[in-house]
Amino acid sequence: MAASFAIFQGWDRPIEGRESQAAQLYKDVEAYWSRQKSAGNIESWEMVLLAPHGGALNGFFLIRGDRDKLQQLQTTNDFIDLTTRQASIARGFSSLTAFLGDSALQQSQRFHKHAAAA
Repeated sequence: MAASFAIFQGWDRPIEGRESQAAQLYKDVEAYWSRQKSAGNIESWEMVLLAPHGGALNGFFLIRGDRDKLQQLQTTNDFIDLTTRQASIARGFSSLTAFLGDSALQQSQRFHKHAAAA
């Protein structure tokens, strides 16, 4: 069964002067998500790098999994420490809940319901 929830972690580019730290950080992030998958805490993860385009989003991680497990994971010290490192090294870093599949459809229905009421 495909995951209906995800964590989206996006970024622009490394803060000037922190490029070498960023290279090591993303190796650490990849290792972290691989460990979480092996432990059964997430279903899958992938890193996406965008082609140069002049925008403020240049890459992201998409971490798929069970809603409750993802929420629990986001409260751990390891996750908080890692995202704090990401925010201190990558310009425009954000970590957000994402809706996929059926949950995206439900979220879209909520939007249309509230938009019609406005």
